[in-house]
Amino acid sequence: MTEEVIKDIGDRIYALRKEGRLSIKRLSEISGVSPAGIHKIENNHMIPTITVLMKIAKALNKTVSYFVDEEKPFRDLELVRRKDRKKLYSSRVHVWMENLAGNMEDGLLTGIFCIVNPKGNSGKTKMSHRGEEMILVLDNVIEFNIRNKVHRLLKGDCLHFRSELPHSWKNPSGRKTKALWVFAPAPFLL
Repeated sequence: MTEEVIKDIGDRIYALRKEGRLSIKRLSEISGVSPAGIHKIENNHMIPTITVLMKIAKALNKTVSYFVDEEKPFRDLELVRRKDRKKLYSSRVHVWMENLAGNMEDGLLTGIFCIVNPKGNSGKTKMSHRGEEMILVLDNVIEFNIRNKVHRLLKGDCLHFRSELPHSWKNPSGRKTKALWVFAPAPFLL
């Protein structure tokens, strides 16, 4: 178990460095740890001292516990089977949602499979939140109101927008609408 935790330290540093588009040289400059040391740690040829790990953690905006947590394995790949999708609570009437995303460590986006029953909508007031949304209509129709302009999406249409823009949506038809919603970051995780 200890060997796995130690190996995870290098893997986690490497993943965070790549995610932040940092070269080893740049991480070295930010952290004060030598490039050779970072390289050795990432490749599991060296176990960092607590002081070195604290410097790297601070440079990557993480705590030391992030790198040595034995209870929670590092997840950089998730497969969610259809039967395992989690139902999401929705305060909206006539709307059913299932989470498509897993529990990826520090995930930046999430996907939702959504069924909007006839006349289902986002509510009386427009919403806005940090990030982006992308909606792909899988079946039927949905209408988005953004900047007081109605965007009617039919099967196969996709809409991508900054979610800071006040927006609302509705199913204007008498049939169920199925859609794939992608959020970055997930508004319900903020």
